[in-house]
Amino acid sequence: MGMTRQHIISKTLRTGILLSGGLMLFGFLLYAIQPVYYEASIPAATWQWFRELLQDGKFGNPFLYLYAGIFTLMVTPIVRVFITGYTFLLDGNTRYTLISLVVLLVIAVSIAFAVVH
Repeated sequence: MGMTRQHIISKTLRTGILLSGGLMLFGFLLYAIQPVYYEASIPAATWQWFRELLQDGKFGNPFLYLYAGIFTLMVTPIVRVFITGYTFLLDGNTRYTLISLVVLLVIAVSIAFAVVH
């Protein structure tokens, strides 16, 4: 028997929360055991900063995991809307598929405005 839309969405949200929480907990633990970061200024989370950390192999930086956890937490509801729209599309429910697309469009425009300003 296939999973219902509610089960799929529930698993998506649960996975996002657990992944986000795990990343942030790991970041907090790294921060706690590395006193060098106690006095360090909190870096701005830019794509360039992430790229430099990953290219330099600095996987012990606690801020990498803290920011990744926050990013995962922010992306989880967007993924939920996408999955909801997709399941509506599979069910042939045009009205709610279009509503889901409009919601995704509003989110995309909001993110674009936030990045520009």
